[in-house]
Amino acid sequence: MTEWREAIEKTLAWIEDNITEDFTLLDLANQAGYSPFHFSRLFRLIVGTTIKKHIANRRLCRAALDIRDTKERIIDIAIKYGFSSQEVLTRALKTEYGYTPYAFRKNPLLIMLPIQNVVLLPENYIDILSTANCNGSYSCAMSVLPSMISKTFGAVLFVFSFM
Repeated sequence: MTEWREAIEKTLAWIEDNITEDFTLLDLANQAGYSPFHFSRLFRLIVGTTIKKHIANRRLCRAALDIRDTKERIIDIAIKYGFSSQEVLTRALKTEYGYTPYAFRKNPLLIMLPIQNVVLLPENYIDILSTANCNGSYSCAMSVLPSMISKTFGAVLFVFSFM
């Protein structure tokens, strides 16, 4: 099962690096070394969404980042990320985030954008070992498992308090 996760992790990175390119399910499956049917099943099982929806969400998110961070025309951003027109991008942003590109560019703090999905392999578990000396000694050891990490959006924050 680890090789499946590795293939999906590499595919997620490849998608992110090539998000502005046109690619097909067959291209992604060949990249991972699986048949298109088996690859799409594995992708949905591990990532929790279909390949098509994942790519659409990542393109929309990256378009929103470009709208926020650049002065590029909305139509140019739409075409760059594979939307057929400015209207299609506007409709997608309005549907997903509730704001038009103009409103988002004017006030980018209005929406929370998703981050890239991450698949943690067993060899990538994070071991946290900390020791603090506060009126005695305290030590903490824990392993972060993939089930503790959001599969889709968000971040992980650990807070240790020593009293």
